[in-house]
Amino acid sequence: MQDLFDMKREELNDFLKHLVSNINDKNKLEQILDNNIYINEAQEELNQRFCDKYDESMIAFQGMLNGDKDSFFNSHFATTFKQSPTSTTYRLLLKKFNLLDQLENNYIQKQADFSFGSRYENFGSIILLILSTAFLIMSFLYNWIPLLKILMMLFFISSIYLLYCTYKFKKYETKIEEVMNEKDTVAAEMKKISLPYLQKMFEEALDEWENDPNNIEVMKEAKENTEKIHEQLVSIDLDGLKLIPVKFRSLEFLQLFETFLQDGRADSWKECVNLYHQDVQFDENIRHHREQEEHNRQQSKLQQQELWEQRHQSDLQRQQLNESVRQSDLQRQQLNESIRQSTLQHQQLDEMANQSKIQKDQLHEARKQTANQGKQLDELRKHTRIGKIIGASSIFQNIQLNDIHKEQKDHDRWVEKGFRTKEEEEQYRRTHPKWSRNHPRQGYYR
Repeated sequence: MQDLFDMKREELNDFLKHLVSNINDKNKLEQILDNNIYINEAQEELNQRFCDKYDESMIAFQGMLNGDKDSFFNSHFATTFKQSPTSTTYRLLLKKFNLLDQLENNYIQKQADFSFGSRYENFGSIILLILSTAFLIMSFLYNWIPLLKILMMLFFISSIYLLYCTYKFKKYETKIEEVMNEKDTVAAEMKKISLPYLQKMFEEALDEWENDPNNIEVMKEAKENTEKIHEQLVSIDLDGLKLIPVKFRSLEFLQLFETFLQDGRADSWKECVNLYHQDVQFDENIRHHREQEEHNRQQSKLQQQELWEQRHQSDLQRQQLNESVRQSDLQRQQLNESIRQSTLQHQQLDEMANQSKIQKDQLHEARKQTANQGKQLDELRKHTRIGKIIGASSIFQNIQLNDIHKEQKDHDRWVEKGFRTKEEEEQYRRTHPKWSRNHPRQGYYR
């Protein structure tokens, strides 16, 4: 056999082409043998046929369980199961399962009528009812406008209906869960009873299927085809691989070198090897360049992420500072408002004190005038003959003086309780029936 390095371009190309073709054929045949394709395909076809037949048997068995006489008499196993003592129990369980299924459907239909309450829990509905009741009582207690009263009544009625729907929805939901749990229990009992008979039916069907002459012939043909593949694999000539260095005996290297020869990039085996090393170095440079680009991109991405984090932290700090400034402004406004209210209250108290002082001065002056008039009347009573008339006039003046003194006492009492006139006191009494005249107006009750 000619040495590999002495072959010319055309001869080397034909050699590699023939060797690659043989290797491909070998790989295909080995794949067929390794995967056992012919036998597996035949087995899959037989399994599919058996599954179809087994499904028919299952249909017949289920028909027997459901009371279908036609399916029952067409199944030999169904007859065997009917004669067993557990068949009656199975039918009773099946009947119970169907009844539970109907009951579950009825509960689901009834629950759908109260779907309005599906969004709330019982606790939430009770809270809404309490709030609606409180608002309804307040609307009548504080004499709200009729429209608000009507709205509160509608709110109260809606809360009652919501609580009713929620209660019914949860009640049927609980019943549905109970029925489903009971169905699972019944299904488990049915499976426990029928499983041994189903296993027996499966084994009988499988034995019958394996002994079918047609199925035996299919598997025999698949095995014969597999033996032919063995013979073809042995006849493939791969002696040319002995000329190839061990490093380049893979199919990838042979196809690559064949491409070099066909493209005219190489004319000998040595040139193919050198060209391969150049391509490997070029690919390595490209890989390194791509890795460097990926590294730079990752670094840039990390830097951008850090900048974004710093900007985000800066924004958060700025927002916190703005919030603190806003809170400080609100506190300053509240303090100014409290100072203004306090100043107004002091001014009102000063005005009330000044008015009280003026009224006291007027009363003192009136008392002095009354005393002077009394002295004058005493003098007139001594020197005139109309003392009785003057005495009567003095009595009338004393009555007026007592009235003035009483008004001053009432005024002092009004000032102590926060009123400026008697009309304000009477108006406050009419609007506050429980108000006691023995306490100030600031909110004391008996």
